[in-house]
Amino acid sequence: MHVQVEAWCLRALGHGTLTQLRSDAGGQMSSLFRFDSDERGTVAVKVRPDSRDRISRCLQLQTIAADAGFPCARPVTDADRLGPGMVVSAESWRPGGQMHVDEDLPFAGRSASLLADLAGILELQSPTGLGTPPPWMHWNPVTGSLWPPNPVVDAMDQARVPGHVHAIARTVSDRLSRATLPLVTGHGDWESQNLRWEGSSQPVGSSRLGQPRCPSGSGHCWGSIGSIRQHHRPDTCVLGSFGRIH
Repeated sequence: MHVQVEAWCLRALGHGTLTQLRSDAGGQMSSLFRFDSDERGTVAVKVRPDSRDRISRCLQLQTIAADAGFPCARPVTDADRLGPGMVVSAESWRPGGQMHVDEDLPFAGRSASLLADLAGILELQSPTGLGTPPPWMHWNPVTGSLWPPNPVVDAMDQARVPGHVHAIARTVSDRLSRATLPLVTGHGDWESQNLRWEGSSQPVGSSRLGQPRCPSGSGHCWGSIGSIRQHHRPDTCVLGSFGRIH
């Protein structure tokens, strides 16, 4: 993959040096690289298995957020196909900041406030083009099954899942299916490991939408808008996901 990514960088960003970051820098759903461009300076390059059209839409929303002053990486290219089923894009490099790991209410409040800021920015943006939500947010798969397809999880021993977990999931799915709330565009992977903070309150980068200032990448979190994972669910799903991890 390194050779393919380097060739793409030379075409899209000009001459420079490509460095692959550690395997966990881009999260579970992408690979992250650093490209030191002679013309553009340092940028983050993200490669992920996904649809070019969907990632392009995520990058559009990420740009809207950055233009509005949201502290996230700014895309510097559109999404491009790198190979069969693989998509590549580049965004501004945002190093620094610290991941908050304490389980305290003030931090949860700051994180919630930042998520609310993003929701306000994206409030009027259509969810068109965002495709299927990530597995952990997909409570109503079109197949009608309880759980959405997830190759990694599906390969595990499903007999080990307690019956009450299936019962709870079915109850939640049935309840959400009766909701009449409008669909919204939001971040479905708003977790502390996807955020970096300066000092006690200033966020320096957001979710693998963003990137170093996320261990290095914006990703699926923005394409999850990328890491944001951008997805379209009722507000209750976004808030429920946030509450689950805070």
